[in-house]
Amino acid sequence: MKQRVSLKDIAERAGVHPTTVSMALRDHPRLPEATRTRIKKIATEMGYTPDPALSALVQYRNQAFRRRNPSVIAYVTHWSGLTGWKKVLCHPDFHEGARARAGDLGYRLEHFSLRESGMTPARMSRILRTRGIRGVILSSFGHPYERLELDWDHFVAVRIDLQPVWPPLHAITNNHLQIMRCGLERVRELGYRKPAAIYGSGWSSRVEELWDVGYTWEESKLPSDRRVPPFLFDTAFAAPRCHRFPAWFEKHRPDVLLGPNREIMERVQEMGLKVPGDVAVADIFLERQDPFYAGVVHNSLEVGAKAVEILSGMIINNQFGIPSIPIRTDINGTWFDGPSCPDRSVGAPVVVSGKTPRAR
Repeated sequence: MKQRVSLKDIAERAGVHPTTVSMALRDHPRLPEATRTRIKKIATEMGYTPDPALSALVQYRNQAFRRRNPSVIAYVTHWSGLTGWKKVLCHPDFHEGARARAGDLGYRLEHFSLRESGMTPARMSRILRTRGIRGVILSSFGHPYERLELDWDHFVAVRIDLQPVWPPLHAITNNHLQIMRCGLERVRELGYRKPAAIYGSGWSSRVEELWDVGYTWEESKLPSDRRVPPFLFDTAFAAPRCHRFPAWFEKHRPDVLLGPNREIMERVQEMGLKVPGDVAVADIFLERQDPFYAGVVHNSLEVGAKAVEILSGMIINNQFGIPSIPIRTDINGTWFDGPSCPDRSVGAPVVVSGKTPRAR
């Protein structure tokens, strides 16, 4: 039986200490690139392969050490106000999921805002480097942000969601295409013949038009006389939309509305419609399973947790800088049934008497 090539074997061939070999195979930035390349070439020629059991033991020891001496992961945001992101759908869950998973893995998550007075990308880089922070998660960028110029060669970084556009880091995000398709597929299974979506006019553009793509995809499966264009409301959702919605609804007469329940309920209640008697509602922007509203939960806690898991592995392997091939991890949403969208696949529509619950 052939004996496994060890780090000591490689070290003897390369004329270095085994620790140097270990650092080279993990692309540790403290070693010159030429040294890393030479040692990795020798390891390949000798047929070296990592020992999975030993790697797991090392990772366990490192994690135990981090629990006693937790390293900081920077959670960097860019929103109107230092904590404005905490009031926005999904974003508090991104942070909470990341914070909890960081603790599990022996790290401490710390928030840094690019909207702090006097903060610039250069200053942020200096602060993080001075404190010895290597891991960075970019999340909750409130407005389209084209380029973020940190000293990327000194950081291991990922981003949550699809902003900023640059740098092209590994991204972890909600599967926006699947969420829209999931909602439309499910309401058809429940017997609804004329579904229609309601969402903000700029929402889809922030996620590479995936809301529009998913909606168009699923609507194309319906006969042309049952297809309804989505109602795109102004983000302020004030007076202009109030006048547009009743005309849109009366023209198309959808039997189920998919979108954020608050925006839908305000409009249908102004028109004197009952839910689900006159029109059903499916909220495809749910943060948690709801006792009344059917819809798709985004599982944003998992998005934050997965971002930390991926970042942790990158830190262990010293994957600094901007990746040559960025990878995106999409977290699917989960449909939950609810009284707001009852099953109408058999029998007559269910009319619920009494007052319609208020929006949540």
